[in-house]
Amino acid sequence: MLTKHCSEPYLSQLISGDKTVEGRVNKGDWASLSINQNICLYDGTKSAIFKVIGMCQVSDFEQLYELFGHKLLPKVNSAKHAAQTYAIWFNDELIKEYGVVGVQLEFVRLN
Repeated sequence: MLTKHCSEPYLSQLISGDKTVEGRVNKGDWASLSINQNICLYDGTKSAIFKVIGMCQVSDFEQLYELFGHKLLPKVNSAKHAAQTYAIWFNDELIKEYGVVGVQLEFVRLN
């Protein structure tokens, strides 16, 4: 099973269902995920298993926010702010080269 780091508060939001979409640059393991696959996300103190129930590829995080809104970033209120939030982890060159993917997740259980 694929295991990936997910920062707080995002992991807790995924577990609670407030957040149902994980946004990442569409490369490597994230680009090779498939629907119905399980993935383990952890933050250093806890981990959880999720089932991939959908995937959406777009060119940038603004577009991803326009599609999913608060399901992507529960406390963000604009596409521009969403792009600024993701800029903490992903630079423009990576985003332009690979695009982004919104992975729709369903919480299965704590691990």
